Amino acid sequence: MRALLLSLISLLPACASTMNAPTGFVRHDQAAEYRASSSDRGKLWLRDFADPDGADLAFCADAMRHDLVEQRGYEPIGEGEVKDADAAPGRWLEFQVGIGGEKHGYLLAVWVRPRGWPWTDRVQTCEFLAPMPVFTARREAVMQALTTLKW
Repeated sequence: MRALLLSLISLLPACASTMNAPTGFVRHDQAAEYRASSSDRGKLWLRDFADPDGADLAFCADAMRHDLVEQRGYEPIGEGEVKDADAAPGRWLEFQVGIGGEKHGYLLAVWVRPRGWPWTDRVQTCEFLAPMPVFTARREAVMQALTTLKW
């Protein structure tokens, strides 16, 4: 039993989300989740959520858009499709938002993955936030990095 437990624990790092850091970003290895930042206040992070209800990609993207626009006051700029390193389909949503009197850009990319028993489906996101001039300058590098994302 102990050998089985140790074997399973040794697999955990292999299951962690990763991506090539966008040009101009440095990854923070000490963080439990993937996080990276740029010297000019750009922030990027990956998140992974359990979804026991099994929502599909369209539902998740719509729910996130609704929450950001209707509940938090974000202004939508654009959206589209994206694929990660495994060619899994995802959606990206782009917004503007005022934070501390300054306009920021916010990019949210989302994927939904079935995991099967004993795990639930997963909703996985990549988020990029920066003051608008930084956001505009670094957006393409972040979009390119999304194609290297491995869950």
